[in-house]
Amino acid sequence: MKTGVLLETLINIPKISKTDFAIYLNMAPSSLSKILNGSRLPYSKEKKQFSRLAAGYFADALYCHNCYIKLKEIFPVIYDFHSKFELENFLSLAIAYAINKDLDEESGAFLNFPNSELSYLGINNILNMICILTSESINSSSGEELEFFNTISIYSPFFPDIIQRVQLLDTTAGKPAIFHQFLTSSTDECVQKNDKQNYLSVIVHAQKYVDLYLWELCEKPDNPYLLLKGKYLLIFSRQPDGTPLMTYIRQKSHIVSCLTALLNIKRKQMTFSQSEIKQILTEHPSHLSKLLKRQPNSLFTSIPLGYLVDEEDLKNFKADEKIKLLMIDFFQEVLTNDTEFIITIDAMMKFCITGTVVVPLIGQVNIPADRRIAYLKRLNGFIRNKQFNKIIIINSTLPEMMVFGSESKSMIYLLDHNLQDKVHTFPSREINDNLQRNFTENPKKIVNFSVELWNSYLDEMAIKIQELIS
Repeated sequence: MKTGVLLETLINIPKISKTDFAIYLNMAPSSLSKILNGSRLPYSKEKKQFSRLAAGYFADALYCHNCYIKLKEIFPVIYDFHSKFELENFLSLAIAYAINKDLDEESGAFLNFPNSELSYLGINNILNMICILTSESINSSSGEELEFFNTISIYSPFFPDIIQRVQLLDTTAGKPAIFHQFLTSSTDECVQKNDKQNYLSVIVHAQKYVDLYLWELCEKPDNPYLLLKGKYLLIFSRQPDGTPLMTYIRQKSHIVSCLTALLNIKRKQMTFSQSEIKQILTEHPSHLSKLLKRQPNSLFTSIPLGYLVDEEDLKNFKADEKIKLLMIDFFQEVLTNDTEFIITIDAMMKFCITGTVVVPLIGQVNIPADRRIAYLKRLNGFIRNKQFNKIIIINSTLPEMMVFGSESKSMIYLLDHNLQDKVHTFPSREINDNLQRNFTENPKKIVNFSVELWNSYLDEMAIKIQELIS
């Protein structure tokens, strides 16, 4: 982004006075106007001081809770600033980067820029420059599809803040970017022993902004890197003293070579889209029942799941009849066998208010207000069969998802940005076990299910439904 355009946008967001801004920078308003319209640039010897002064002024005007959202027009990739100092440092680097590019272009050095390499030292500089460089690439993409390839672990001991803090707010392309996350060990890298919920939250949060795909690599790359196809390659390493280093490469041949090498490494697909899941179940309809037979099982849901639906509820949905029956049978098996069924209070209350339940691979099913109590009473048959001992109600703030765990597998089900089904699979129970540990370590979050509790919930539901109808 041109220096003038960047500064003009930063002036317009908080609606500050250009005259006051010029005075703060110790320059005439006419000199600032020339910078804003691109007819001149800050002198090379004063660019550092100019960047710092301008950043300080903008930080004073912009900083507040969630102020990063205000900047998404110019920085679609950004992070939540913990302090005004972080915002000031970020803006100082962004302004300095824009000035340097414009000065290089003015002097002719820009002609060699695509083949050049730039290095950034230190976690804060790296975090800021990832956002600045990626935002620049997105803003100049002209609506083309963006595809990322990342081999940095979410819990990398070398770069702990980068992946977890960076947010992709907008791609300007009308659809989310595709983001391939490569893991070298889905058990050890994905879920740390001391992590309880954060990894799940990262996955669900990322799915709001990108089309996320997880892959397990059989071979670990020499250095972790982030590659934006056709745009850049960011290689991460450490100096002898342990300081993190990021190398920014725009040379097209190097980007293509690195991507080719990555795709030639043997890998295992961990994420499946709605169409892929339907194809697998159509060709192998016994997969779901086989999963349920791998004891012990547990199913956690923080979404209002349609575990009580029947054929009548689904008759108007344009879905494969085999898929409908598979999902009905799946939930029937969950409720009748020894699968532990864990549901959040929020999911129960959401159904109470909206009457909408989610049936994987089929869609959102609305149960009319006058039929909701009858729908819920379908669970009474399982309670009479003393299945209520396996039902656990928890008070949890986990994002909306379903997690199924069998003896040797964990699966995370969620709805993506297009409300399409997506499943992330892990060849271990680690995710599921971490959820279980979190609940047992916080007994206050657990509500013991009983016939009395269930009847009380039905009575409360009846009152709320009557209020909605009237």
